[in-house]
Amino acid sequence: MKYVYLTTGTADFLQKIAEKFKKENITMFFGSDHALLFHETNGKTVFQMPRKYEILESTGSVPVKGYALFHYIPVRDEDSPVFEHELSKRPRRLDNADEFLAARILRPMKNHTYLIITFWKSKEAFKAWKDMEEFAFPDEKDRSIEVNKIKMYAGPSYLNEYYIGLNEIDE
Repeated sequence: MKYVYLTTGTADFLQKIAEKFKKENITMFFGSDHALLFHETNGKTVFQMPRKYEILESTGSVPVKGYALFHYIPVRDEDSPVFEHELSKRPRRLDNADEFLAARILRPMKNHTYLIITFWKSKEAFKAWKDMEEFAFPDEKDRSIEVNKIKMYAGPSYLNEYYIGLNEIDE
């Protein structure tokens, strides 16, 4: 079983953690108001108080440079099996998208918020794919993995965007 552990904080503090554990599979992300460390492993994490996830699906390798979109989806515990079933039936068009690098679908281990992460070469690559999807598949604009948004969700879903690599945020 493979896991992902996340922790957030200031860039300076997290950089020290990343340097201390260079042998671990840790990637640093930069958001608009905080930094994030992403630890993918078969075992335990080196983080003291992480958010813990089990990997449901993994495509590609997490890049050392690029853009990542985190889609947090809070799902009620009793609806998790239905949600995961709907995830398994979704169209798989991302794999062939230009400059798409990787994806992770993560099941929460201690809360009810699933996390879907897509990794791209750049923010512009993601925007170009999104625009193409809306143009090429206009009838699917409202298609969603959500069976019943009102009953299935424990709260509203939300997105966070991150740049991967030290120089990405300046570009």
